[in-house]
Amino acid sequence: MKNKAELELLLTKYLNNQCSPSELEEVIALLTNSDHIKILPELYAKASNKFQSDFRMHQTHKEALWDQIKSETIESDRSVQGRLVPINQVIRIAASVLLFVAMAYFLSKYLGHSGGEEAIALMKTVESPYGKKSKLTLPDGSVVIMNSGTIINYPQAFAKNSREISITGEAFFDITRDESRPFIIKTENVITQVLGTSFNLKSYQEEPFELTLVTGKVKVASVENEHEQMTILPNYQVSFNRIDEGFKKQEVNVKEYMGWKEGVLVLNGDLQTISKSIERWYNKRIIFKTENIKGCRIEASYVNEYLDNVLKSLSDLMNFEYSIDGNDIILDGKGCK
Repeated sequence: MKNKAELELLLTKYLNNQCSPSELEEVIALLTNSDHIKILPELYAKASNKFQSDFRMHQTHKEALWDQIKSETIESDRSVQGRLVPINQVIRIAASVLLFVAMAYFLSKYLGHSGGEEAIALMKTVESPYGKKSKLTLPDGSVVIMNSGTIINYPQAFAKNSREISITGEAFFDITRDESRPFIIKTENVITQVLGTSFNLKSYQEEPFELTLVTGKVKVASVENEHEQMTILPNYQVSFNRIDEGFKKQEVNVKEYMGWKEGVLVLNGDLQTISKSIERWYNKRIIFKTENIKGCRIEASYVNEYLDNVLKSLSDLMNFEYSIDGNDIILDGKGCK
């Protein structure tokens, strides 16, 4: 059995979207193990560094919450149109709901909140799988267009004084203005706050955070350092450097960062970096047979193009050969060096 420090580290990794599939299984075990019930509030407070004690859940809502967990898993399975869902996706979705449910229940029970028939809002998890884009309308009427490989967690009903969601991936947001309830988006390293605006936000795991503003005004702040923050205006982009945990702002042509909504695949970087975009766009896995080609750089865009045409174009420009074996794309060759 893990000691308290190890459990705190595990929960911290989960809150920061850094858990491996096996660690996500441990999170579920942690939340469902009666031996850990009494220490969960303490672990959560330390891990999140933002202790919230205003949750209340009545016993009669337990069954509905478990039904929600099952429905989210089923919804994810249907969203991929019959394709087998890897177990780590199911675990990730279930853990997202379980974490909220468990914390609400345990904080209520062990922090001494009495009675109360007020139910907490059930959480929903929506995933846009590889090879697909999805449109989501949030409870306040805000519209989100999700790029491939994106996951959004949000409540079925927003709170009275704020609207808060979390995201991993890329999406375009058109936020309904409500000055009494700021709209807050949490990613692994950055918290974004808006009132009513439209912007593109990109924050895939192990990739840089980027926010490109179209209309309105947005404030971003570092998760680790609340004093590290920046406000940007339309036609500007802010990025976050994970190494020095600092923000960088630059003026950009916002249309270049919105093309994916219209079927434009923009590739800008070395082959190893852009391979992740190709994997998400076409729902494939890229395997490098040689290291030589990984560092070759390219700037290109393709409009609603077939995968084979994209690969042929890139192979000509970057001097590599490719083959497709089922779901795998194998790259080999001398490369640009």
